[in-house]
Amino acid sequence: MANSDKTENQVLGKSILISGISIAVLLVILDIVNQKVFPETTSWTNGVKTGVSLLVFWLVITSTLRAMNKLRKDMDWFKLILGGVGIAALGITLYLLILQLLTALEVSWAEKPRYALVGFYSAGAFIVSLLSLINLRIKSKMIGNVLEFLVIAAVAFLFFKFSQ
Repeated sequence: MANSDKTENQVLGKSILISGISIAVLLVILDIVNQKVFPETTSWTNGVKTGVSLLVFWLVITSTLRAMNKLRKDMDWFKLILGGVGIAALGITLYLLILQLLTALEVSWAEKPRYALVGFYSAGAFIVSLLSLINLRIKSKMIGNVLEFLVIAAVAFLFFKFSQ
């Protein structure tokens, strides 16, 4: 393995680890704040919580991918996408394990973990990673906008196709 590849893999691994832990911690903090602000659980409060958690994922993943790209300008595109998906998978898994521990300790606000969320957030991270990669690597603004539109259109099409 070349020294460059080794450095890239170290950047990738450390970025996934640090950002995954950050996401887990931020989601636990979000749960605590959500419980304090909205003591009653309704569909509206669940929607707000999901929206804020998606915002957290988007912010952490895009900022980490930007940092990885600045640290290793020639890093392969698939490693950046793998990084984004890895961050989400590790972050949500750690968060769910913390919830599992908190429910075992019978903490009143801790909900039972739903491990199917790992797939949902990993798929979302794939989309966020693609969009970030387009912004980072495509120099032409017009081509970048067209590619972003195509990715979003494909996601919307698949969403409506499989939601029926």
